[in-house]
Amino acid sequence: MTRMASVRGVRAVGLQGVRDGLGRAGVGSIGHNLDGGATGNDVGIGFSYNPASQVAARAQTNGTYDYPITAVSQTYTSNGRNQYTLVAGTGGATLGWDANGNLTSDGFTTFKYDTENRLTGATADSTRVGR
Repeated sequence: MTRMASVRGVRAVGLQGVRDGLGRAGVGSIGHNLDGGATGNDVGIGFSYNPASQVAARAQTNGTYDYPITAVSQTYTSNGRNQYTLVAGTGGATLGWDANGNLTSDGFTTFKYDTENRLTGATADSTRVGR
């Protein structure tokens, strides 16, 4: 499969892909020719699968496009309604619920609802940046 797309009027994106016998994207099979010429901006993405056809690994050829992932360790505490009431660990918070089962606070934002349980407003905690 090869496809060229127009980005702001410039034919600059090439997508090439190969599928295995089960229709899954194969290892090293998806490539993006992002500038249409030189290879410095290109990226290839590959996948491998376990016997249940779940993605087991992902590989990428150009580290420029890597997205940094921060390790997170959290534990959750729930109540009798199967609602989380406490998230402990990285970015943890105490969650609040009203009698109708509406989330009223996620520890960073307060939520308000009308009598029909429709969300009518949300107020963020101004001391939290990036949330």
